[in-house]
Amino acid sequence: MISGSTLGAHAEQRRGWRVLLAEDDDDEREAIALALRGIGIEAEVVADGGRFLVAVASQYRAGTEAPPIDLMVVDVVMPVCGGLAVLEALRMAHWVTPVVVITGRATRAVRDATERLAATLMIKPLDLTTLQQTVLRLLAERPAQ
Repeated sequence: MISGSTLGAHAEQRRGWRVLLAEDDDDEREAIALALRGIGIEAEVVADGGRFLVAVASQYRAGTEAPPIDLMVVDVVMPVCGGLAVLEALRMAHWVTPVVVITGRATRAVRDATERLAATLMIKPLDLTTLQQTVLRLLAERPAQ
């Protein structure tokens, strides 16, 4: 596990990572984005599942120069399309990008779906230091692209 004292060192070494964050609550979305940016990660934010899918699809648009999405943070309950439905679609399309699923209601069904979809589950209210550590660990563990 990455200790709190090494968060800054990892941020300095890994600038350039890009995280796509989908969270419908404005305050929660801003807090998570600030926590990610605080460790040197570029955070692209969207407020619903539909915009999340558009952001993912934009990676494949001809001529795009956007850097790849290195990790996704997605809320379970969002307007348009929930996080688990988005993750299901991505996994069916063979996306292996690491995903952190966040929820305030960790039912057995949510836990099972998160495990089946090879994602990491975090329960709200989030401890932002733990989120930072989890994101850095998942980014460090991901295979070279």
